Amino acid sequence: MLFRLITGVLGAAVVLFAFTWPDVMPALEVNLPIQFIGYLTAFVVVLGVYLMFYGITGEWLPRLTKLRDRT
Repeated sequence: MLFRLITGVLGAAVVLFAFTWPDVMPALEVNLPIQFIGYLTAFVVVLGVYLMFYGITGEWLPRLTKLRDRT
């Protein structure tokens, strides 16, 4: 439970950082191509949302249906 809480908070922090990193590290914005910065931001947002998903559900892989194994 504690690990899920830490992971959820970390995920929220990662998403927040992804939207504010140009203010924190403006040197990257000047030196890197814009396309790479866009890919990096998108990757960090996806990572943060994934960590938040794990923090909320406790499952690493999302289940698209509510059906469990019917063996």
